[in-house]
Amino acid sequence: VLNLQHALQHPRYQSYVQSLSTIPIVGKGGRNQEYNEYCFLRYLAMAVVGGGFMADYDLFPLHSPPPSSTTTTFANANTDDDDDALFTVHQKTKNKAGGIPSLCSGSARAWERIAEAILRVALSQPPPTDSKGWSDMLALMYLSRTLPNNSSQQIRDEVTGYKELREAPDPCVYTQSKWAVHFSHFDVHETNNTIWLRPELALSVLQQYASLCQSHQSPV
Repeated sequence: VLNLQHALQHPRYQSYVQSLSTIPIVGKGGRNQEYNEYCFLRYLAMAVVGGGFMADYDLFPLHSPPPSSTTTTFANANTDDDDDALFTVHQKTKNKAGGIPSLCSGSARAWERIAEAILRVALSQPPPTDSKGWSDMLALMYLSRTLPNNSSQQIRDEVTGYKELREAPDPCVYTQSKWAVHFSHFDVHETNNTIWLRPELALSVLQQYASLCQSHQSPV
């Protein structure tokens, strides 16, 4: 489990935090400010621990092992550590226009490179017009829009949001190429649930999914 102590070990930690303090962060002045600052710092923490896969605490696997479509990505996540090492975001937004960092992977160098890239975006660009500040997700989306042909960064459609899973006409067929489901703050609110009951909601949904789809695939 990542924590602040991992990020503190990065040689750029102090200067990175200093730069973050000058950026309009989503939730500035409130409880969400610290949360979104930590979301930036987790990229440094991942570089310190040697890279690999990072999953949000509200992400849950649907299959074990992952679907075959994800096997190559999972197997090769850590093999390249040069300046162009591939960084992968495994969840697309519902409109497929950007990525949601609920599950990401890459080498230590890839994590470090993305940490610097999203910081540069937030330092040099005004926040999106429909937002009151920057988050790591908004900065990643900016990168994907402005550098669509960047060979060192990719967005894959291997994680579903809870709302998409709920709205799927046939969830068993829909998730055959999905590895996990993400119970984001937004999706939980949009489906008239409360984030405080998110653990109970996730458990209930996963149990229903396993019961419904056990003949289609091998859910956890």
